[in-house]
Amino acid sequence: MQLAPEKQLFDSMAAIPRSPELGETANVRRRMYVILAIVALAIVVRLYGINTYPLFGDEYNSILGAKDINLNWNSILYAVLTHFLMRLGGTEFWLRFPAVIFGVAAVPILFRVGERIGGWRCAVACGLLAAAAPFNIFHSQEMRFYSLFILASATFLLFTVNYVDRPRSLRGRLLLVLSGLFLVLSHFLGILALCAQSTAAFFANSRVSKRLRAAVLAGFAILIGVPLIPFVQHKLWDFYSAHAGVTDFSVPQFGGFSVVNFGKLAFALFTFAFGYHVYPLRVGFVIFGASVFGFLFCVGLVNLWKKNEWRMLPVTYLLALMAVFFVLNSIGGRVSSVIGPRHVAFAWPIFVLLTAMGLAAFRQKLFTVLLTATMVVSVGSLWLGWQKDWSPGNVPDYRTAARYATQWNDDQTALILAGRLRGPFEYYFPGTLRTGDWYSYLATQDPAPLRRNRRLITVSDEWSLEDRRGVDRALREITEDYTAIDGRVDYPLFEYVFDRNPAIDLSSTSPKASSRQLQLPLNVYGLEFQDLRLPVNVTANGTPMKVIGASALPNLDDEKQISISLSQPYRAQGLVLLSNVTGLSLPAPGTVVAELLIEDKTGLITTLPLRVDMETASWDQSCQEGANCKTVFQWHKRMALLGQSKYPGAWRDFSAQMHAASFDLPQTVNVAKISIRYVASEGHLYIWGLALNEN
Repeated sequence: MQLAPEKQLFDSMAAIPRSPELGETANVRRRMYVILAIVALAIVVRLYGINTYPLFGDEYNSILGAKDINLNWNSILYAVLTHFLMRLGGTEFWLRFPAVIFGVAAVPILFRVGERIGGWRCAVACGLLAAAAPFNIFHSQEMRFYSLFILASATFLLFTVNYVDRPRSLRGRLLLVLSGLFLVLSHFLGILALCAQSTAAFFANSRVSKRLRAAVLAGFAILIGVPLIPFVQHKLWDFYSAHAGVTDFSVPQFGGFSVVNFGKLAFALFTFAFGYHVYPLRVGFVIFGASVFGFLFCVGLVNLWKKNEWRMLPVTYLLALMAVFFVLNSIGGRVSSVIGPRHVAFAWPIFVLLTAMGLAAFRQKLFTVLLTATMVVSVGSLWLGWQKDWSPGNVPDYRTAARYATQWNDDQTALILAGRLRGPFEYYFPGTLRTGDWYSYLATQDPAPLRRNRRLITVSDEWSLEDRRGVDRALREITEDYTAIDGRVDYPLFEYVFDRNPAIDLSSTSPKASSRQLQLPLNVYGLEFQDLRLPVNVTANGTPMKVIGASALPNLDDEKQISISLSQPYRAQGLVLLSNVTGLSLPAPGTVVAELLIEDKTGLITTLPLRVDMETASWDQSCQEGANCKTVFQWHKRMALLGQSKYPGAWRDFSAQMHAASFDLPQTVNVAKISIRYVASEGHLYIWGLALNEN
């Protein structure tokens, strides 16, 4: 194949008489300047904001793997390469710097791929798209092996094109073999990329017969479906478990195909264009960006199919995407919920190439306009990421959590950790914090060792149902002897401070001395409230209150009543309740969902009803006008992409609300105990605050 003809970079060059040698030298020099400018752009946008987000998730596994050179297929090459680079330093910047190197290195390679397949303008577009791509920049700013995976995919793509288009040579064969090995060692799914690219190469090679081409394509398609055979599933699963460092599952379960498979494929294409921090329901921006990239992608697809022997690239890579999101996703059962866009990062270079070919299909002026539009989308997506606008998963700020715990620390304080906190604790939390024997408590259910401390700081980042249940039980144990004096929630990170003899309590922050905010049994609530950040201060019917958490009824143990006993009776004429309801299917206004039981020091009980649209309301509804209920706090509940962890209404986007109701007692009561009993047959009541008023 001959290269697409390259025009001079500047039209003015044609008007200046010069020898052919001088013109060629000037073009080479200007070409080098363009490449250097694109690479410089790639470096700047990858270094800027590299510490915007704290280390999270599997980055801690990569740290351990790099220290010990973890010998599993997923990361062995990355671990070896980063093992030595980590010696430069252990800060977030130096830990992530190797990924920056790999991400930047992919840019000139993709520039060359565009030049080989589509010519000069395609090369410039390919380079700029790769340099400013939010998807690649995200993976270039995390200590994970996906930027290396992208680099390996782009490298194999380039050497495959070179091998097919140029005369056969030993050097070409050697580079092809080494790049293929590089790809396979960068990630186990590199095998799919290898097969997809090799199949496309058979079709691009004019010396291969049509019959052989068809046989190779059919073989690739059959190979993709082989893992659906139960016997093959188990053998592959055993191999993967043994060589990929996976220990938390061992048996594949075929989950079938559903709309989720198509949704994951669509979301992968979305992240290829926008990255991970653009909220899908940011309608105007998303429609504009999707229109620009979608149009150019389709034009590039048509252009490649009509004019280039590499026309089968989109077909083979589509088969590879289907292998991940339909075959692997289906046989993985619940485990497949972790499969996402990063696992198909090998296809991102093809996305960039097709978009660049779409740009190159237009004349200079329109090319410039459309290229500018793509840059606007990329820069806008990056800006939203720097502003921490949205993430498809939860990224709690462990740096802030560590500072918060430190400010409460003294020689009688113990830090209690629950969940997947070992990595964040070792990296962010100072060594002066003493940890309590939490694991001994979990094994024995004996809280005595924990009670030796005057103050406890509990930190949990559990979000799964069973793990949250265990944390809830522990919090109930702690509140029997301790009082919660402060807390914060950065979902799924729950951080609470308990003191045995508190000098302060939540009500001490209130300037209204005639009210007392009571301590509620705290629950680690579910993903419904992942967009809510606590604490928040609200004023409910003139009573200031600080919200640090919630009590759920029924709780995770299906208990439908909570009780709050006061150490000393409190003389009150009324109370204020903060609450909302979830999961009720269109109850009639006035339906009683719960009862408040106020017991005085003599044992006399006063019962007050809690009714929908009168004293409380659904979290997605406002109270009715004229009701004893008022919305006192709102937050943006966003669409949640949770896969098999989804809850009813996870896909909805609305303004969630917290409601306040004020109750006047029939007479002044010396309150000794308050109970709240849930009486509805479905749904949940969340109590966010409760205060007694003297008048």
